[in-house]
Amino acid sequence: MPHVRKSPFEAIRRAVNLALQHEIAERLNERLQAIAREETPVNWLKLGQEYPSYDDLAFHFRGNVFSVKIYECGPGGESPLSAEEIARLQEFARENNLIPCGYPIDAQTHEPLEQGWNLLSLKTGEPVDPMTVPSAPTAPLSAWERHSFQTMRAAQWLVRSRRGEIQNVCTLPGAVPQLFFSDGAGNRCWAIVQEEDTQPDLKALLKEHPALQDADGYLGVVKLNPPDGGDALRMQRSDLTVEFGGLKRIYLAPSSSLTSAEDDAELLGQPPPELPAEQPEEEVSGKGCLLFLVGALTALLAACSCLQ
Repeated sequence: MPHVRKSPFEAIRRAVNLALQHEIAERLNERLQAIAREETPVNWLKLGQEYPSYDDLAFHFRGNVFSVKIYECGPGGESPLSAEEIARLQEFARENNLIPCGYPIDAQTHEPLEQGWNLLSLKTGEPVDPMTVPSAPTAPLSAWERHSFQTMRAAQWLVRSRRGEIQNVCTLPGAVPQLFFSDGAGNRCWAIVQEEDTQPDLKALLKEHPALQDADGYLGVVKLNPPDGGDALRMQRSDLTVEFGGLKRIYLAPSSSLTSAEDDAELLGQPPPELPAEQPEEEVSGKGCLLFLVGALTALLAACSCLQ
């Protein structure tokens, strides 16, 4: 049984706030763009707005994916990261062929503690320079990258089709659901995003995790297809084609406002109801939406633009 995230409808945040995460991402992005040639694009895969998550930021560069954990240090430079936290991040990086990095900042000023990139290997403690890491042109997409792309594609669809306000996102393989959102009828909803076109075992899932019984459930099947039918490579992201038919309802909560509208059986297989037409678009992408705060909608959709 997959692990279901706790407190799904609460805004659970980590110690490092979103604005600071975005500021650090901008610092790294400006440095990369200033040094890298135009034919070597930088793709941001994570901008610090997922919960739970092993890291805060992740970007793809020259076939490598750098997983970045931001942490605040005290006056003596002491790190708050425990050995267990580092071990978990190292394991996650090893399983998904990522380069685990720490980004230490002063706890009071939030300024970087190291010169240059301010990236330190969480394996050796040595500085990491993305420009000197050998390129990996044949590296395949990891399980996390595939799952992240699929989840972001479903998130794109929710926002662009005005089908929901996203409250929380998780792209960790094995953790369900991937999305929590509110629909146009004001219902709390969850969505499982997967590549297999198979119905989840709802009876077992709801019995194991009763909290999901109080929200409408949806399923999104997202298939990633490489152009040659072989492995999906990181360097060929823009060549991927995507099969996705939107989110379809697979469970109707007893408290759902939709139960009195039609026969319950007819409601299954349907998309979420649209958001009110009079609601301003900026509210749709921002209100109550952890994923798309502080201008992240544009940046994150751009990072996934290859999935159009």
